[in-house]
Amino acid sequence: MVGLAVAAVVVVCIWRLASTYLEGRIFTVDAALWLRRTGVAGISAVIVSVLMRIVTASILVGRFVPISPRGYYYLLPQDLLHMIFAVFVFALAHIFKAAAEMAQEQAQIV
Repeated sequence: MVGLAVAAVVVVCIWRLASTYLEGRIFTVDAALWLRRTGVAGISAVIVSVLMRIVTASILVGRFVPISPRGYYYLLPQDLLHMIFAVFVFALAHIFKAAAEMAQEQAQIV
């Protein structure tokens, strides 16, 4: 349930980001902030997903289990893919925010 709650936060952030885009506010600071929130929520979702695997295995076994009984760690290849995507979204948000701030400054000058 914890993993689903964090995933729901990601969905809400994407919903708000899409709403700002549909309202025509694409290259604005507000849209960049929602993009950053989406990236942070995505990074958090991946971390919580990995931690919940460890907690679930520890509850089932009855003791702390840092390594799976099969001998591998709980970090899966798709976790790396999801983390790369979330970090990319977070980095893109910083680029969009800087561009939106420069556009606002230029609009004030002109």
